[in-house]
Amino acid sequence: MKKISLFLAILALLMAILPSASAIEFINYSAQQRIYAQQYVIETDVNGIMQDTKGNYAMVSANPKTHSQIYTPVGRYDVLLTSKSSVDALQNVDSIGQELKNDIIEMSKTAEVCMGCDCNTVSIYSPDLLPTSQKGSTYEYYDGHRMKVELISKAAHAGFENIANGRNMESIAASILNVIISVVGVGSQKVGIFGVGVTLMSAIYDQAGVNNVYSSSSNEVQAKIRHHYERKYTYGELNHLSGDWMLGCVSSCTTIDEYVFSYDFYTDSGQRKAAGELKINCNETYYSEHFKEGYLEKAWYSLYSPWVDEGIHVKIGSKSFILT
Repeated sequence: MKKISLFLAILALLMAILPSASAIEFINYSAQQRIYAQQYVIETDVNGIMQDTKGNYAMVSANPKTHSQIYTPVGRYDVLLTSKSSVDALQNVDSIGQELKNDIIEMSKTAEVCMGCDCNTVSIYSPDLLPTSQKGSTYEYYDGHRMKVELISKAAHAGFENIANGRNMESIAASILNVIISVVGVGSQKVGIFGVGVTLMSAIYDQAGVNNVYSSSSNEVQAKIRHHYERKYTYGELNHLSGDWMLGCVSSCTTIDEYVFSYDFYTDSGQRKAAGELKINCNETYYSEHFKEGYLEKAWYSLYSPWVDEGIHVKIGSKSFILT
């Protein structure tokens, strides 16, 4: 009896000293993160995606507790929205979440309105797109639970939309000093894109080389916003190591590349006085409420009723443009 008691005491001591399976998993995860930080050092044009020198990808996010970077190796899969075979093939990729697939299928239904190959291609980044031999530590964690993040990236445009037209076109365009960026849960901000004290109308005057317009019913100014956006799908694993992922949170961000204002002015006699495009380059990124942080927690507590962040809106004059 004494030998058994001694054995149990030694066993209890060893269990107290030796790290648990979850602790070992965390130690290995931390060591792997240090390796990834030295490996993935090349920036891409996709928000939150880095590359290494061999062309491999990793998703990068911020750890709110340690203020360090978290690197999650991911594979990439491209879908051409204007190709039925490409969209159909996506359904056979079992490793990608169905919610993400459904969103891409919806995008394909309106793909023809976006000119250019870049606007018609969606890139998917997911840890489950990696070969099994390359996966390693490919998931994030929230409160000990494995979480999976998948991302889609797409170039897009919003517009053209009439923002000033007819006989009042000049006064309407002269009243537009700013664009208003609105993000639900984050707030709104006015952004001056024409220059300090410069209105849309005066910027067009300078571009067109004129200083007035006739009060013609045919006058118009249209606006388009060129941008590219990322949409993040965050899943939680219901049972550890089971792979039974459930979607909990969808968030997004967009980078505005360019504002384009198309103008067309006429004289009283119906002759065209000026026509052209005013292009304003931009490189500003805006994030929905849970894109940069809080997406893991939000996802975990929303697994049975997925949370979807409201989109990012830009208002020019009286017109609103939805960017995500």
